[in-house]
Amino acid sequence: RIEPLFRDGWNIACKNNPQSSAWLIYRVKKDEILTPDLGEKVAKSINDLFGASCFTRIELNIESILKPQPWLTRFLVGVRGTLKPRFKLDLTIEPPTSKPRLPNDTEWKQEDVESLLKVVDGIDVMHYEADFKNAEGYQEMIADSANLLLELMEHYPNKQIRFGLPAYQDLTQWHDPKVENLSNVLKGFKKLDDRRQRQLCSKHFQLAYFEGGGMTAQDALWASELEAWLKLVCNRP
Repeated sequence: RIEPLFRDGWNIACKNNPQSSAWLIYRVKKDEILTPDLGEKVAKSINDLFGASCFTRIELNIESILKPQPWLTRFLVGVRGTLKPRFKLDLTIEPPTSKPRLPNDTEWKQEDVESLLKVVDGIDVMHYEADFKNAEGYQEMIADSANLLLELMEHYPNKQIRFGLPAYQDLTQWHDPKVENLSNVLKGFKKLDDRRQRQLCSKHFQLAYFEGGGMTAQDALWASELEAWLKLVCNRP
């Protein structure tokens, strides 16, 4: 069940934001399975709660799915089949990798992401809190994930890919801001070949900064450097 916070406040929430995305979080309990029937119920709640809102995209953040679950696609089919066509359906996922190198033991492969893209309209890939302790490993993960996602974008050109980036200083068990930061993201992107770098310019590939309440001055500087580099890439003859 989705609990409404301010059902009658859409005029305020939507002011100057004619098209927005709603982020819905659900924490899966151990051994819990989300069924297609539950997906239909979730979709009906979304239709009811957000029907009069400005939201055009619904993003499901189902935590924590570090490894692809066999029930996930079937659950999403239930959601998509009942969700009103006006809503795009997005899902947050862990970064895909070509080999098992992520410290937090995630096992998302390119084929796992492809199975989801056949159902949802977009994905938000969370490149943070991955438990890296060295910059080189994190940079390689950024390059590897970007390469796999950009290849998928060739086959699913109308799907939206949000490349989630760390722009916060939360000291958690899985996040070292000295390693997982925007400076190392840029170094990771620079490891891509020229063709892949140009693909970063697609309107369907979007950088998404996760600020945790606001960027620091250093994060803002790194973000400016990242965007300036991307602008140069996109303006290459």
